Amino acid sequence: MSDPLSISASIAGLITLSTVVYQTLSDFADKVDKAPKSTQEILYAVAEMRLALNSISELVESFHKISPRRKAMVQLDHLVIALSRAVMTFTDLELFLSNWPEISAMQSSAWKRIRWALQEDKATRLVKKLSENKTSLLLILNILQSESDFEAQTSNQVLTEQMETLRAENREMRVLMDQIGNDIQSIAGSVKFHDNASSIGLPTIPQTAESIRTALHPAFKNP
Repeated sequence: MSDPLSISASIAGLITLSTVVYQTLSDFADKVDKAPKSTQEILYAVAEMRLALNSISELVESFHKISPRRKAMVQLDHLVIALSRAVMTFTDLELFLSNWPEISAMQSSAWKRIRWALQEDKATRLVKKLSENKTSLLLILNILQSESDFEAQTSNQVLTEQMETLRAENREMRVLMDQIGNDIQSIAGSVKFHDNASSIGLPTIPQTAESIRTALHPAFKNP
């Protein structure tokens, strides 16, 4: 098993990343005339994702108050995938937004409109990914916090189905899930929560574009 990374540190890193992305895009929207219409959609999606991450972060501080039965319902690989996938999405978003200053500086208004139009489809896909990331985190929150066992079990079923769909449709995620499965093969299938939240460990979650590529199968480096 790889060196453990605390849940708290992983989530804190994601919150920081989401804050940087939000601030960068917000500053861009304030400075640029006729910013693409997808700007507000992305800002809204990032803000919602950040709220979900903050809720997860707050929950970490009170893990010791959650019943063992609920803790056992959260599968380790699902939690790692949810966090890793969020890192990947924000990394994609940062790369996507890095092109915007160049486009906004174009002198030809006609060509600029074309370039902005070409950005809209990609923006829509990224907003969809952010929404899916948020849903995964909210399902985990509901499993741990819901007063109803039925609701918790329903959320667990939906989360499991979501992960299986993700595995079937996304080759990169399928490889990552397989590698995580190999990492945790020797331990129980549920997260091992301790009274001290700061001691909760996970397999290392990639937090940069380079470490994400390293975490994936070498084939993805040269597709």
